[in-house]
Amino acid sequence: MKGISKKFGLICGLCLCTAVCFAGNSVTVYASEAATVAEDEGRSTNLEWVYKYIDGVLMMRLWNHSTQQWETDWVPAVGK
Repeated sequence: MKGISKKFGLICGLCLCTAVCFAGNSVTVYASEAATVAEDEGRSTNLEWVYKYIDGVLMMRLWNHSTQQWETDWVPAVGK
């Protein structure tokens, strides 16, 4: 009886570990230019990088969709 309960415990433990390992792999994440940033009050703001060529140079500026205002000035888009 003791051997059966040990085997049952081992099988349950292995099943639990396997379920946890596969559960983390079922989520697909895609990269996006828009980012959601949490504030201290628990609210979130929807930010988006906007790109534009100015005098032949690719520039970027951060737009806040929640406040409908620019968050940054135009800066060079490094690495784009």
